[in-house]
Amino acid sequence: MSHKRGEDASKTPKDQQRTPPLLFKKLDDRFKFVLDAASTDANALCPLHYTKETNALVQSWVVRRPGAKPGDRPGSVFCNPPYSLGQVEDFLDKGYQESLKGPIVAFLITCDVSPGYYDTCFLASEWIALKGRVEFNHEDGTPIKGSAMFGSNVIVFDQEQKIRQNGETIVTRMDWKEQN
Repeated sequence: MSHKRGEDASKTPKDQQRTPPLLFKKLDDRFKFVLDAASTDANALCPLHYTKETNALVQSWVVRRPGAKPGDRPGSVFCNPPYSLGQVEDFLDKGYQESLKGPIVAFLITCDVSPGYYDTCFLASEWIALKGRVEFNHEDGTPIKGSAMFGSNVIVFDQEQKIRQNGETIVTRMDWKEQN
């Protein structure tokens, strides 16, 4: 994540910057995440998480919710994919494929639709345009001064929702800084 102000952002490599707690909470309140698919041990937002070392691209993202009964829908997955490694497309493709097995998979990505990886985003059930620019945190949770140099979307793959919508994609907007 490149930031428009200050050197503060360079203290934490961009692939290790944490999604702001308020944004994650708003999403988690809705989706009830059980897995953070792209994190470090220090910045993980869910107790169950995949790191670079555990490689989410080769792991199953189909995870039972705590207390789930056999036959219940798998738990939801959050993913803020690594940008610097050029793996956004790989993560989106993996997330879409995993969503076909049942879980809701939500991605925090740039809202620039010019990269080729946005082709996969057109398969989403929902695009959530985030108002304002995301202000990421250092790995330890302290805010980074300034905001990202780009806007962000949350791309949601929810196959059950997509069926209910007759294949249409919903586009919504969220002010992630507003308190509930």
